[in-house]
Parts: sequence; structure tokens; C-alpha cells
Amino acid sequence: MGKKARTATDKSKDSKKNLPVIQILAERKIAMVELDVDMDSEAKKVLITIGKENILKDEKAIISYGFAHALKNGLKLAKKLK
Repeated sequence: MGKKARTATDKSKDSKKNLPVIQILAERKIAMVELDVDMDSEAKKVLITIGKENILKDEKAIISYGFAHALKNGLKLAKKLK
């Protein structure tokens, strides 16, 4: 059965709301590679434009980003409360 996450406060500029309870149904390990890249400002602009256009179509990616952001903020808050 899934684990229930506690309500967390998102302190980002965009949101000052408490998140509702989120039930984690499953987890999967994924292979990931993080790259350090060098590029000129024009290449950066092009990649940012492509990313912005496509991320809005990828609901899973948006949810993953938001969830990770909320977890980080929740952990920071928990450390401050100790």
C-alpha cells in the first residue's frame, strides 16, 4: 500500500499554500545523468525556449518538479523547527 505524505507548506514565490495530503502509490528507480555544459547565450536562449514550450505539455514532469520542490521546502522547514 502507498505511504501518505504529510501536508507541507510550499514557500516558493508562486505559492504560499499548504499542499493537500499526497498518497505515494509506487516508486521506481531511474538512471539519470547530469551534465555540465558550456554554450553561448544564443544556444542557451534556444534551449530555454524549447524547454518552456515543451514542459507545459508534460504533466508528469511538472508534477515531479513541483513535488521535489515541495519536499525540499518541507525538509528545510523541518530542520528549522528542530
